[in-house]
Amino acid sequence: MSEKRQLNRLTLDLMLRLTDYMRSNYITSGLDDVDFAKKATEALGFPVEKSNVATAREALSLPSNYKLKSQETALNRATKRAEVKNAGGNVQILDELHAINKLLVQISKRMDTYFGSK
Repeated sequence: MSEKRQLNRLTLDLMLRLTDYMRSNYITSGLDDVDFAKKATEALGFPVEKSNVATAREALSLPSNYKLKSQETALNRATKRAEVKNAGGNVQILDELHAINKLLVQISKRMDTYFGSK
């Protein structure tokens, strides 16, 4: 028989400690929710699950590091394609630059959400 997974519900005090820790460390860590939960467990001294990190991240309006990494990877791929197509004509290069610009705008919006606009 399959075993039901127990949810790790944090008390308000523990959730506040987690959100304070995340506010200072989540974005700069570059870790996804699973790996950040492991890091937070070690740092805070109480069990933190992926779901706790995801809930706190959403409450703090922090962008997902996984999504930011995905966008960065897409940006790198688009840049490489633009370099390869360089000999293929300016229209293709402009299309690739447009795609790169769209990704940069998305990343910038996500970073503004966390760091605030200047």
